[in-house]
Amino acid sequence: MSRLPAALMGLAIAIAAANPALAQNQLQLRLTPERLQLKSGERAAVVVTASTNDGSPVPAFALTWTSTDTGVVQVEADAESPEVGRLVAGHAGTAVVQAVSGPVCGFVAVRVEAAPAAPPTPPPPPVRRSIDLPAIAQANREAVALVTMWAGPESFDATGFVISPAGYLVTTRSAVSRQGLNADSVLVTLSDRRESQRADILNVGEVGVDLAVLRVRDYHGPFVRRVDWSGNRVRQTEPAAVIGFPGGASRALDATGVPHASIYGGTFNLVSPERLQYDALTSPGSGGSPVFNADGDVVGVHRARMSDGSTGIGVPIGDLVRLMPPGLKAELGIN
Repeated sequence: MSRLPAALMGLAIAIAAANPALAQNQLQLRLTPERLQLKSGERAAVVVTASTNDGSPVPAFALTWTSTDTGVVQVEADAESPEVGRLVAGHAGTAVVQAVSGPVCGFVAVRVEAAPAAPPTPPPPPVRRSIDLPAIAQANREAVALVTMWAGPESFDATGFVISPAGYLVTTRSAVSRQGLNADSVLVTLSDRRESQRADILNVGEVGVDLAVLRVRDYHGPFVRRVDWSGNRVRQTEPAAVIGFPGGASRALDATGVPHASIYGGTFNLVSPERLQYDALTSPGSGGSPVFNADGDVVGVHRARMSDGSTGIGVPIGDLVRLMPPGLKAELGIN
């Protein structure tokens, strides 16, 4: 414990000089402990023992408690035992707690240190957002189309979605160019409709950019209205949804030959400028499906899945903007 500061020792001498009874040792007041070191907010107790100059105890005596700096330490007599002083440490510093009985004074030096800073409160866990799959399906499913590519006698199925009133349709590169074959013709059949329409291929992404933009001839029908053209509304760990035709026509067509798109939910487990990854169910035929965030905005285009089927891979919407023909950009008001 540190020695009593010089200023406090001077105070003790001054108290003794001002109280001749204490100087003559007729009555002694002893406080135990003689020094205290506390931290801000801590509590402690000191006890006064009174005796005469020959060491005889004094059984009853009037007593007053004071502190030289109540900001550093406050003191008051115990309600049941007045000879006990109850201390509460305040801010850092040094003060003298005094017990006064008539002209006699006993004191204890108290040093208060700042309490250690509390550890920072950890942030609350992120709130898991919900996604309303039926609402997203209702708003967008009729604009999702089964895309059938014909190359000679061969045909391949994929998914696409219409993004403008003029009939511009987005799908994958592999929907119009697959296994070394380029499409001779492309038919588009909207979900929940029987009629198929021809579509013209406008722009096809280079190898590695698995996107293509088509235009449905003489189009009059629904289109996806909410697209995140900024590319900023997709977050890792947030919900995802994919609407398409997993399995192609073999699974999409009902007994009357009408295709019905399916929606599957999951979570984005990777978001980067180059790719999106999510655990929503996909399979061959899903390529070209719109990928939605929790708010129902299209944020990407599904292109493939990992070999074990666990994770879907999508193209961010920014790649689509770079592939758009001028007429589509003008229609959507995109520079």
